[in-house]
Amino acid sequence: MRNDSTANAVVNYEIYMLAGFATAPRFMEGLRVAMRGGLERLGGRVTRAELLFPYGDWSRGKLPQLWEIQSDMRIGADESRVARSIGGMRAVESILSRDAGDRRGGENKEESDIAVLVGHSGGGIAALHAAQVLMSRGARKNCLVAMIGSPRTRIAEWIRPNVLTISASGRKGSDSKSGRTGDPVVWFGTHGYRDRQAPGTRVAVTIVGGHADYFREAAPYVDPNGKSNLDITLDAAMAWLTHWNRTSFR
Repeated sequence: MRNDSTANAVVNYEIYMLAGFATAPRFMEGLRVAMRGGLERLGGRVTRAELLFPYGDWSRGKLPQLWEIQSDMRIGADESRVARSIGGMRAVESILSRDAGDRRGGENKEESDIAVLVGHSGGGIAALHAAQVLMSRGARKNCLVAMIGSPRTRIAEWIRPNVLTISASGRKGSDSKSGRTGDPVVWFGTHGYRDRQAPGTRVAVTIVGGHADYFREAAPYVDPNGKSNLDITLDAAMAWLTHWNRTSFR
């Protein structure tokens, strides 16, 4: 739990958006900007907010990306294998290289209280593994992981409370009346026997569309209340982050 000395302190955040399979370069940019603004409105200070492509973007061959994501999914909760994560270690290297660049540039970057790693699709697997490595090696004190539209994987017990999954609700097929669909990607993989290695928090969001549509900002990806898919996805993530901000740090 937070003590009195930290209860009113400004929380320093880092944000990393980790793209998944064959992703457009600016696919998660809207969420990056919106989440930064949301954390600042909470009174937080965002010291870094960046896009990462642990499997490459859409200009890279699809088969190598698919193979790497599937390989990382098989790592599961085995701590001895996490450092073999292809996407996870690329993300770690990107983050640590930015740290080194700041030091070389003479920047006195204030240490973050929480690094927030947000991954879409296979990027969620890379985000999870990167968080485990960063924390276990002492490179970051606290990491929170939001896996959006990500396949299932077994999650180590110690980091489960730090992990959120967000998935599109609805049927796997299209619903002609509402235009909404489920996200079939979130049914790939496993959280282990009876979901014993599932994330600490799981949220289903009702969006228009499916797997590729969580971050859409304009019509027709707007609900009857005027909320876009991006608004709905961000609200789910921010509710979870707000709870963390108010209650405890690892």
